[in-house]
Amino acid sequence: MALALIWSLPFRLSQWIQPSWLAYALLSVVMIPCALYLLFPVKGWRRERPLWLLPLLLLATAVPRILFILRTPLEAKYGDMLPLIQLAGERFLSGSYPYGTYELPWPLPLTFFPGLWMSYLPAIALGLDPRWLALLCTLLVVGLISWRVKDLRVQLGLLLFALLPVFSFFAANGQTPPLWLWLVAFGVCFAEKRFLLSALFLGLCLASRQTMLLLFPFAALGWWRLSGWKTLFQCGALCAAVTGAFCLPFFLIDPEAFLLEPIRHYAELAAKYRESQSAHLLDTFGLATLLYQLDLAFLLGPLRLLIWGGALLGAWFFGKDSRSLLRWMAVCGMLFTMCTPIPWIYAYFPWWLLGWTAVAGATEGAAEKVSPVSAQ
Repeated sequence: MALALIWSLPFRLSQWIQPSWLAYALLSVVMIPCALYLLFPVKGWRRERPLWLLPLLLLATAVPRILFILRTPLEAKYGDMLPLIQLAGERFLSGSYPYGTYELPWPLPLTFFPGLWMSYLPAIALGLDPRWLALLCTLLVVGLISWRVKDLRVQLGLLLFALLPVFSFFAANGQTPPLWLWLVAFGVCFAEKRFLLSALFLGLCLASRQTMLLLFPFAALGWWRLSGWKTLFQCGALCAAVTGAFCLPFFLIDPEAFLLEPIRHYAELAAKYRESQSAHLLDTFGLATLLYQLDLAFLLGPLRLLIWGGALLGAWFFGKDSRSLLRWMAVCGMLFTMCTPIPWIYAYFPWWLLGWTAVAGATEGAAEKVSPVSAQ
């Protein structure tokens, strides 16, 4: 939470566009009493969440985003990802292959896996603004995490996070809320040892974003360690089936457009950021800008592999229950993102939200007992 505040507050500070000004105002108003309570709790105050806090959380999440949607048209100049998804959805619904290059008016290939952009097909088919569906997913994410949290202090932290200007902006105009929903649902099911459901939602995550592949080894370790080989095979097969059902048809039709074109696009973006890193200093966070300036960009790849391998080793030795494994996943994803060539700020959001599911579970009781499988 502290990292989220430190990294997010400078973002677009000079661009007072709706909903940024409202988000900053609400964050300032709410942060002071929350901080006072967290630092100096009054003796006898309840530590469990009050009933009124969930509606407040949902209002704090919804109001800035609704105002943004009502005041701002869906145009590429505010964010080109949702317009791209809308064009891809319209092409798909017309019976054409969606992967290719679109004019927004600048050329842009469809870089997302189908689990993400196909989530918007109901809104596109009905002629609705896809941002309303994104808002619904965001509200479900906040509601699901809040439902899992029992401690009032954690709830207040979640309220501050929901009011972060950068989170408000991307939740209103960004494309990833469906992925956040699949990821948080995976985290909740995994924490509660509903492993088949966790495999289903992890399959949706893998079918939505390439970087979600980071999670599979951690999840597989948990399925085996906490429930045995049979669960591992069942969950692994279900996860692969869900991912394959979304991705395999598009891959078989045109593997270059589906896999290679997004890779080339991201490589070109990384080159542009490397050439003009000072101009994008407020838009990106992580080690890429520093290593670009030191002419050490070649270290980013080995650092990512080192982080992933180190986190897996940490999870193997110290991930004794589902909640601790979730924490390893969240930390691995955040550190991995810090070493990506283009560490956009919204790339951190999935890992922060996954971390909330681990925090939420940890506040509900004592640590889980290790199953006999994990002791072998």
